[in-house]
Amino acid sequence: MKIVALRFAWVTYQEYYEGFGGFDVLRHAASLWNYIEARDAAQAARLALQYELTGFHALVISADDTVMPQDSRELLRIAHPDADLRRELVGRQSLFASDSAKRLLGFKPRFSWRE
Repeated sequence: MKIVALRFAWVTYQEYYEGFGGFDVLRHAASLWNYIEARDAAQAARLALQYELTGFHALVISADDTVMPQDSRELLRIAHPDADLRRELVGRQSLFASDSAKRLLGFKPRFSWRE
């Protein structure tokens, strides 16, 4: 049996990108400022349906960056100063790791609000 559970970050659309830069750090801290563009979410769903190995796989689906203009380390310093980092953060890197989805499914986010 094959079970692939996808945990999507906030699914959004290109029409909403304009407002991202004005998001409040603390107000959006619970979501860790993560998102996934709807077209990339659809890509992940298609890849999960095509995945051929059996077993249970729970996968995070997120963009590679956050919705905020600040660096991710700065966001954490402001909103979650006691957080322990389990990996190095570079620039505006997403705090949700889609590494397993990338490795198992070949998932590759293509759309960023910054482009």
